Amino acid sequence: MTTSRLSQAKLLDPGLRTIYNDEDAMFQQEGPQFVNVETMIEPYITDYKMAFFGLVPQKPEGEAVTYDDTIPGGTVRFDPTPYGLAFRATKEALRDDRYSQLKRMTIHLNRSVNQTTNILQAAAYNNAFSTSFVGFTAAEALCSTAHALLGGGTYPNRPSPDAVLSIAALQAAKIRLEKTVSERGFNTPLYPVKLVIPTELQYTAEEILKTPTLPYTTENTINVLKGAYGFQVWHFLTGTKVWFLLAKGGHDIKFYWRDKPEFSSGDDFDTGDSKHKVYFRCMESRFGTWRGIDGSNP
Repeated sequence: MTTSRLSQAKLLDPGLRTIYNDEDAMFQQEGPQFVNVETMIEPYITDYKMAFFGLVPQKPEGEAVTYDDTIPGGTVRFDPTPYGLAFRATKEALRDDRYSQLKRMTIHLNRSVNQTTNILQAAAYNNAFSTSFVGFTAAEALCSTAHALLGGGTYPNRPSPDAVLSIAALQAAKIRLEKTVSERGFNTPLYPVKLVIPTELQYTAEEILKTPTLPYTTENTINVLKGAYGFQVWHFLTGTKVWFLLAKGGHDIKFYWRDKPEFSSGDDFDTGDSKHKVYFRCMESRFGTWRGIDGSNP
């Protein structure tokens, strides 16, 4: 597809008053606030999960100690995907463009990259409740009511049933984080530091986390969650009611760059057309372990 004077004839019109375009359709990179952005040095990356020893049992006098062993778990492989976009404009179209709109197409190529990477970085959150978008364990979503532990048993990082954002729901999520266990069932308490929400829930979050008393009550009861942690709107969450509580110390949601965006341009010798393209390779955000995040999809 080539942009020519015929396809953009209006840009040759001397009588244009205003040109409306998507000049403002641009978000800065929000993803690094919610995912771990890393560089992939090798062509692919593999993570492996295992568990060390369990509790120490009693040793009766004169009897041998109990032997234990590590427990092997699963692996998850991360592979990058190539992306590319280009445009082509005739020499004549660029020369006769009265309003310098075509000359700005390279800027909008960069905007396309930013929008694309924002969406890719949000993938793990937007698929957090899908059992086809998994980490170490097949059919086990990032947020699940029953994560299988290598040492036996399960543990949830999602309420059952899913709960709308409320003081009670956040208190329950905080308790789940603080009672998180290791693969052997050891206590590994986590503490929430950030609530991640879509645009639609920002006022609800304000009421829950910033009001001194419980909202919509007449008893003047103290709101114990006031100022407990911050919240942040992520404009690239596709669910309108989903919410996530992130723990201090981080999580395992990663976005990998293999090749960062490379912009190149050149002229076609035969036609004089100007050609511009961008290419990059990355892996949409994924996860290995589920720990460090609690979520709900009411």
